[in-house]
Amino acid sequence: MKKWIYLGIVFLFACRGPEGPQGPQGPQGPEGPPGPQIIYVLGYVFSNGWSGVEVSFSPVIPIVKINGHTLSLHGCEGSSFFYSDSLPVTHEDSINLNVDYTKDKATASAVIPGKFAITSHDTSQTAYIPLYSNFTVTWSSSVQRSGYWISFWIWYEYETAGGEIKWYEFESDTFITSQSITFPASKLFPPDVDTVLSSWGYFDVYALSEPKFQPGAEGNVKGGGAGFFWGVAFGGELDVKIEGTKVKVEKEKITREKLMEKLFEKVKKLDLNYQTLKESF
Repeated sequence: MKKWIYLGIVFLFACRGPEGPQGPQGPQGPEGPPGPQIIYVLGYVFSNGWSGVEVSFSPVIPIVKINGHTLSLHGCEGSSFFYSDSLPVTHEDSINLNVDYTKDKATASAVIPGKFAITSHDTSQTAYIPLYSNFTVTWSSSVQRSGYWISFWIWYEYETAGGEIKWYEFESDTFITSQSITFPASKLFPPDVDTVLSSWGYFDVYALSEPKFQPGAEGNVKGGGAGFFWGVAFGGELDVKIEGTKVKVEKEKITREKLMEKLFEKVKKLDLNYQTLKESF
């Protein structure tokens, strides 16, 4: 018990940082508005069982459980605690989140979406985009989903007709409800591309359960918290290159955990609940 209390003090000190030296105390002003009464939670569980939860604005180190399994605390930064673990769940299983921070509890429920796959391309082969062409990807339907989280990135080095060497990068992370997406040539290619020297990219698609991720959306975290908790199914990944690339280039692929971090950052920018809690914390 003493060890746990000691670790709790260490984590809280590390997350919030030491206080600086205090000067003379001045007269006490009027009492300010009350601080945030709830925490903010973002979490997911993949169909392979891997889970991740971020808890912000908690006055203590929370205990986070999914389906009764206590997740491991893996770190903290600022006002946020990060948890992850592997769970015995798969497609179409129910998942129940419980975050206990002594003062109150935040809860959420979701379902992991069903299996689905990219149908427009062979995922075992590189997908090539012809120069100055659109790039369209389609996939089958996933049950128990609210929509699909798409991540696409392409980078290439090219030579202009005048012999100048340049590079170009295009990135798109978005939530859609349809089973197809098209990236127009006008977004993928600047007008002065003559020869592509090297290129590399990827396309990932994930099915997300309710709630939908869109501006003004209400999260599904209830009780003493706000936020979003999803079940996630992976639908496939494509290695992408520009057709006619002269030199092969291989770069490190983005991990699924990093991809969900990008989703979390987008949610925080759009969710008024998060912004309100952040301002009052």
